Amino acid sequence: MLIWGSSWLAIHFQLGEVAPEVSIAYRFILASGLLVIWCRLRRISLRIALRHHPFLALLGLSLFSLNYLLFYYAAFDLATGLLAVIFSTMTVMNIFNSAIFLRRQIQKKTVLAVVFGLTGMALVFWPEITTSGPRVAAAIGISLIATYLASIGNIVSARNQNHGLPVASTNTIGMAYGALFMLAYSAGSGAPFVIDTSAAYIGSLLFLA
Repeated sequence: MLIWGSSWLAIHFQLGEVAPEVSIAYRFILASGLLVIWCRLRRISLRIALRHHPFLALLGLSLFSLNYLLFYYAAFDLATGLLAVIFSTMTVMNIFNSAIFLRRQIQKKTVLAVVFGLTGMALVFWPEITTSGPRVAAAIGISLIATYLASIGNIVSARNQNHGLPVASTNTIGMAYGALFMLAYSAGSGAPFVIDTSAAYIGSLLFLA
């Protein structure tokens, strides 16, 4: 929880001189590279049959690129602490996505817990929505879409594990796909590949990676 919670604060220091898509590309190039080293040291194979690679690419798109791009954009109008609260709704989304895609049964007590949880979430954000205008409301909507994408990524990860694929291997390759997606998107959008040399940016980038 310490690492996960503080990562949202680190995202704040990524906003500024470098375009969000470029920062995310940097982040997952570093992260996937570190995981390659980890897998080599642990003798974990990165050879995965080609029939699984569409799911690894989907993992990268949903969990290691597009969802973060939306969160970074939302962070321009919404405090990263609130983004973390929104992201916690992924637990709820996972329950329903597991029922839809993995045929896992939902218990009645789970539905009751979801109702209480969503009610609490609405109470948290209602003052923010009513006092801050449409930009904040849009940022909340974008964050919910990003969270749903991350939930889809979790379902894809569960599918990969059900097929006996090692988590370290699939995450390494998925992050590499995510980095490639962001590199392609950055090039297509014309975002300049610059680097912010400030200690805050470099430090937060290394921490996130």
